[in-house]
Amino acid sequence: MACQEMESATALPDFDTLLSESEQKLEALRPPMPCNFRFRYQGHQFVARVEEYAHEHYNLRIIGDFGGLPFTAENPAERENLLALARWGSMLQGDWRLFLTSRSHLAFFGQISLEGESFRAATAIRAIARFLIDSQPMFRLIAEQRG
Repeated sequence: MACQEMESATALPDFDTLLSESEQKLEALRPPMPCNFRFRYQGHQFVARVEEYAHEHYNLRIIGDFGGLPFTAENPAERENLLALARWGSMLQGDWRLFLTSRSHLAFFGQISLEGESFRAATAIRAIARFLIDSQPMFRLIAEQRG
């Protein structure tokens, strides 16, 4: 009898049940849509929004604030350089562009499509990290124009 008790104590768990319970726990952690959050990167404030537009198809939008333009009296050359950069950046096609806000702040907009994945926080973090790394040349260009 002792041997039989020992076998049942060391029996492997039912993996189908374990998998089902894990999926339920993960689903409970899934953020509600739309999901908004903020983060800082290289000293700049970013806001992000994730929306589901079809089953397991998500749209992640990111906007980064790169600060206000200097007044003409403060630094006319820097102001003109940033305005020219914003004009050029607003005409770009693709996943990102630059624009001026109504408060004369230089902003960076990016959009990422996440398809075929169940959305989790880790999914957003991976996508944002990849996006920010790919955007480094633009961030450096903005920093150069700031002088």
